[in-house]
Amino acid sequence: MPSQLIHIYGPFSIQIFGVMVMLGLLWFVYQLCKDKPLALYLAHEDIFNLATWAIGAGILGARVLYIVTNQHEFTSWHSMLFIWQGGFSILGAISGVLACLVIYLYIRNIPILYVTDRCALYAPLLQAIARIGCFYAGCCYGSATQVPWKILIKQDNVLMYVHPSQLYSALLLALLYILLNYYYQYTVLYQGQLTSIYIIGAGIERATVDMFRADKIPLYLGTFTHPSTQQVLAMIMVILGVVLYGYSMYCKRLLTFPENRI
Repeated sequence: MPSQLIHIYGPFSIQIFGVMVMLGLLWFVYQLCKDKPLALYLAHEDIFNLATWAIGAGILGARVLYIVTNQHEFTSWHSMLFIWQGGFSILGAISGVLACLVIYLYIRNIPILYVTDRCALYAPLLQAIARIGCFYAGCCYGSATQVPWKILIKQDNVLMYVHPSQLYSALLLALLYILLNYYYQYTVLYQGQLTSIYIIGAGIERATVDMFRADKIPLYLGTFTHPSTQQVLAMIMVILGVVLYGYSMYCKRLLTFPENRI
């Protein structure tokens, strides 16, 4: 698949991956700006400020986790700073963004779970759009296969048929987006429930798709091969999401009733 959209000059070009990520971010911020329940606590200026900090935190978290789980790719400490080389971890990005949200909202004395619930409604589709960018970039590629929907890629100068794992992710995340919005429209909610469902769904998505990815890093303990590092982290996310869901049900701080939604 072509990864370059427009060649500018020399080594400079506009990549489809970057365009898809930017489109996803613009759509996400637009949805937050027109979200009426969110306007009860955050003005448009606050949303833009928070988005700026969250993007930075997401990039930092994504890079740090990628470095931790792929140390063999770096020959020196300063090569880790070259963010245009190597890659990023989506689980690290999620962790970085959530941490930024919690800190920002705590400092501003704004209900944390209320705001993260609003963000959770739109976050899966943002990720799905970015995964389509991964498909064109050729990263996060799948393992070899002969399924009817296989795609042909060139890896290490060798042509091979692989799973379109990026599209698997995009599809599952799009389904999570539909589920969250359906749940929001037709269920009485308590603060934290949408956030917890998003965390659980994102963890399950990554743990599932990693079974079809060729770039996963397996954990080795003794003579046994265990699930990949990302799968272990994803399942930790699922556990944390379940705990948060139980906490929200126990506290029962009402988010909104369907008939009273703005």
